[in-house]
Amino acid sequence: MKSNAIKFLEKHQSGTPSKFEEEARRRQENEIWLRMSRSVALTIVEPDTLKNGESVRK
Repeated sequence: MKSNAIKFLEKHQSGTPSKFEEEARRRQENEIWLRMSRSVALTIVEPDTLKNGESVRK
């Protein structure tokens, strides 16, 4: 006899496979690039923003 939890999970199982692992792996592989990209963007934006007296973080 199956428990209620197992019955619930089987009833609500997705028809398409999860891409959680694939997406997590992609984020891990791109982590260094994303940090470098953010650093470059802030280096470009901050001087102009500071010159105009505006705040980057609102």
